[in-house]
Amino acid sequence: MMPILGKPILELLVERLRAVRHVDALTIATTTQSLDDSIYTFCLENNLHAFRGDEEDVLSRFYQCAKSFDAEVVVRITADCPLIDPQILSSALYLFRQKFDELDYLSNTLERTFARGMDIEIMRMSVLEEAYFHAKSQHEREHVTPFIVKNGDTFRLGNFFTEKRSDDMRLTLDTKEDFTLIENIFSALNPKGSLFSLEDIRQYMDEHPELKKINENVEQKHY
Repeated sequence: MMPILGKPILELLVERLRAVRHVDALTIATTTQSLDDSIYTFCLENNLHAFRGDEEDVLSRFYQCAKSFDAEVVVRITADCPLIDPQILSSALYLFRQKFDELDYLSNTLERTFARGMDIEIMRMSVLEEAYFHAKSQHEREHVTPFIVKNGDTFRLGNFFTEKRSDDMRLTLDTKEDFTLIENIFSALNPKGSLFSLEDIRQYMDEHPELKKINENVEQKHY
């Protein structure tokens, strides 16, 4: 809910997600904790569907949210990826639709070629349901999809690649340093249109190489 350009970061993310093609519904899956009342209020005020569930069992929250829509295919975007490129997600969804008879799960993180912060997961509802009923460990319940990923012999997994690699860029939001960089990017590129692309970000950062130094020492948590 921290503001950039006078808007909560979540609102900036929603603006980008609303431009994604091949999507029937958009919802925010937040928690029942009072700390997240502000997120729920934001959704109500902006005519945005919200679902509230367990704080620690995120898999349960995610599954129950998807079930409430009677979804056939579920897309997961985490709110710490406010710079997500709508075109990249649209392309991944198009590929999933084209390969629907061959895939249960598609992501661009199984082997990372995109920048961290462009993370996409697309899955059949039936696979999410399998994870919901059979994932047992706290790790699997907290991070939603590890059960699916580690059972590649059961589920048909696919990785979405790009030939123009950007995996040396950190565009995710976990720390103050990350926020400083993301705020800089939105402030510089948003006046050119709120739906700037990953390529626009790449060009901007190439022109200003000092920007990568802002969060280059942030170490990503492993799970």
